[in-house]
Amino acid sequence: MPRRVRPLHYDSVKPFFLWCMHSDHPFEIDCHFDGKSLCRQCSGNKVACNSVAPGMLGNGWDYSQILRWATSFWDMREDDEDENEWPEKVRLNVARALNDLNIAFDKTEMVHRRAHALTSNEYEIKVTYRTFVEQRRQLLVQLPVPDKDAEEDEWECYRSSKLLRLLPGDPGYVLWMVAIRVFTRAIEGAMTCCAVLRGLDEVEGREMVDKALQSFPVMCGEI
Repeated sequence: MPRRVRPLHYDSVKPFFLWCMHSDHPFEIDCHFDGKSLCRQCSGNKVACNSVAPGMLGNGWDYSQILRWATSFWDMREDDEDENEWPEKVRLNVARALNDLNIAFDKTEMVHRRAHALTSNEYEIKVTYRTFVEQRRQLLVQLPVPDKDAEEDEWECYRSSKLLRLLPGDPGYVLWMVAIRVFTRAIEGAMTCCAVLRGLDEVEGREMVDKALQSFPVMCGEI
């Protein structure tokens, strides 16, 4: 039998949520796979990749959505309306809020790992966690598969619904929910200051802030 030759991969893949925790993510998750089992960074450092724990993949999806949403503050397309051209002060505040959110997500993921002893490579621990994940999947609400002509938002909602998230009472749940609330309040405060600088009255400023936050992609759960 002739020797099997693997096809060459010339294009790198940048995953949306199945990224490696070792990758840098100040404003976006800079994780790329070049046709290998390891991401580009881990391959270069000769270490194993460390993806988000399966029990938190939904939170990782939400985190990626927030990062993508925040890029609108740096959107410099010529067809943008003037109201979306955020001043540098607002962008600096958004950058600080993103940095705090990044730190909070890393801490939350580590809390989850430690709670399930995932820092160990023991077989019994892996089996126990796998059982935990399967039990949690049984609690997911099964959404119908969208039609092939459905909008991308509907498909994203469907994909997101199949991922596990921290539940109330889980270690790290409060930490992550608080982090999201702190982030949105920081963004709201930055935009409110922008409204004042633009000379908008209280009603106009509130309308501007509400309009911008309408597209925020993540619902914060109760604490």
